[in-house]
Amino acid sequence: MNVDTPYNYKARCIIDSVKDWKNKEGVVLVYLSGYRLKIKTRDYVLTHKLMENLKYEKDVLKTIITDQIDDVLPFLNPHDKASIETYRSNLSQSISNIHKEMEGLVNELGLLDKKNIALELKNRRFPKGKCYLFWSVYKRKDFYEMVKEIILKANTSSKLEELRWLVPHKLSF
Repeated sequence: MNVDTPYNYKARCIIDSVKDWKNKEGVVLVYLSGYRLKIKTRDYVLTHKLMENLKYEKDVLKTIITDQIDDVLPFLNPHDKASIETYRSNLSQSISNIHKEMEGLVNELGLLDKKNIALELKNRRFPKGKCYLFWSVYKRKDFYEMVKEIILKANTSSKLEELRWLVPHKLSF
């Protein structure tokens, strides 16, 4: 039978209380036996889990594109925060420029049949992902969702390098 002792009940109440604290790491419960139990707040755990994911540019990129970066920025040192904010701004500008480029290309090639459009894209030596974005604009799909999809597939540094046409500025810490 699973019956709570007063001792276990108090510990659980403390755990339940601590996990909802804001702007704190947590506490360490020290039992009379010497046993220690670390209790971390939800915010601390989430922030540190996200910050662990900021070791590589590809991970920062994914954190930005999935709108999680604002949860982490307040916890970064000023230099890293400024670097990531600059990177995010450059990324946003690059995506905007490519969107305008694709819209202009759709206007330019829109009267051609699909076969001739495909040949023209091939002649321009567009990377596969850029062709994908062209067709998403051509078919009036959500451009930013298509960009997000492309970026989320870049799960290695070498795949990220293949996207330098989309993410031209490298992140530097």
